[in-house]
Order: sequence, then structure tokens, then C-alpha cells
Amino acid sequence: MRWWLGLLRLLVCGCPFTESAHGAQEIPFELKGGLIFVRVESAGTKEPLHFILDSGAGVSVLNLQTVRQLGLTLASLAAVRGVGSEASGFWPQHFTATAASVALTTNYLAVDLSQLSEACALNVDGLIGADFFEGRIVQIDYEARRIRVLENFTTSAHAEKLPLRKGRQALLTQVQIEKAKPQWLRVDTGCASELEWVNSKGTFKSAPRQIAVGLSPISKCETTLDFALGTIRFQNMRAGIHSAPIFSGEMGLVGNALLARFKRVTFDERKGRLYLEP
Repeated sequence: MRWWLGLLRLLVCGCPFTESAHGAQEIPFELKGGLIFVRVESAGTKEPLHFILDSGAGVSVLNLQTVRQLGLTLASLAAVRGVGSEASGFWPQHFTATAASVALTTNYLAVDLSQLSEACALNVDGLIGADFFEGRIVQIDYEARRIRVLENFTTSAHAEKLPLRKGRQALLTQVQIEKAKPQWLRVDTGCASELEWVNSKGTFKSAPRQIAVGLSPISKCETTLDFALGTIRFQNMRAGIHSAPIFSGEMGLVGNALLARFKRVTFDERKGRLYLEP
């Protein structure tokens, strides 16, 4: 499951990485339901808040329920476009918070995340969006359950290097699906599936309407595909097939279930590189 929000266009075994731990900031996380949950602290909270690391969200998000519980003054009303739906939110919602002493953004989109909380069977207070990755080197260590913010690092010869491009509201990388030319797909830690792909030639008449990559019911069918991330090939992998773009101008997304197959995944937004360690 994933939840993407944009603000009216404002929006196997390999050698480890050899980065020095000196100066690296670490955030512990838990994998629940295929999603990355992080504990967030703020001066106005007695207990840690539950956030999801969601690289597919255009901006970081704060749950409206949490805003009210914290007694924060709501920001200006704004229209919000989600997957297959529109809603109302508030921008910019000012909120100061940290995750294991790592400073987060101070501007959030305040919106109702009650449906996401219900789907996760856990109150989701917010999302750490793509703005967290901007200008940073962010490494997700799935083996150690740590998110690291690095000053620099040096990759091993076994690490796969992919291009990373910033789209209008997300980070994209190239994926070769079947024998087609490589296409730009959103790298989305907020999606619990492996791959979601747009293919208008698919058969969708019998596809059920279901919660797929958004909280709104959308039609998709599932199949198995062969695809590649650089030189790393995957065979007979489950994928959701969509008749129309999930996000305008994009051909689908790479979800957290696929990223979690790697030991570590490193986003270097500054240099436009995505590193995958098998």
C-alpha cells in the first residue's frame, strides 16, 4: 500500500560499502507491513510519533489528527491531489521534529491520514517525504535496520550504480521491463509492493477495483514480469499492471518490497545516483 500526496503542483552477498561511520547520523527503523517506520520526537510530544519513510511522497506530511492533538495552529487551506482523488490539506504546516537527533523538515502538508492508519493498524502521525533526501546522501540499511545520513561514501565494486533523477515531485530511476527500453520509474519506499507498471496493452476489464498504490480504489491486474535494475536481473517477479499512469508523466514505481531485497540502498540526490548492494 502506498499513499502519495502532492500539493497543487507545488509541489546475495557482496562486499559492503566502505563508507566511514565517522560523522554519519543514524536513525533506527522497523519494517512493518513492508513499510519503514521511524520514531519521531518533538518538544510538544510526550511519546514518540510514528512516521513512515516515504521517498515517493512529494513533500513530508503531518496527520491532521496529530496536528490537533499537538494543539498546532493550522496553516493555510490548500487543495491536495492524491492517487485518483482530491482532498483538502493545509500548507505549510510548521512543525519542528527530529528522528534519533537527525533534524527533519520544518514544513509539512497537513492532511487526513486516518485511512492509512487504519490500513496499517497503527496510528500514522506522518510521512518523511522526498524533501528529506534533497541535497543529502541517505542510505537505507535493510540488514541493520538503520537509515544513515552520510557526508560521503565510497562504493564497492559489487554495488550496482543506477541513475537517479528528480522528477516534478519524486525521485526516479531507470528500470528495463521485459525487453523494452529502460523507463523512468519512481523509487518509492512508501509502496509495500515490488513493482507497479503502466501498460495500456494489458487486459483490465476483469481487474478488480482495489487499494493498490493509493488509498483510493483503482483498477489494476497482477502478473509476473522479468525486469532489470542495471545489470541485476529479476525473473518472474510479481507486478501490478495499470492501464493509466499512477502519476502523470511516469510509467510506474519501484516499491519497498523490491528495495528490501538488497542489503543496503543509498540515495545520492546531489550526484544523481542510486546504489544497490546485493
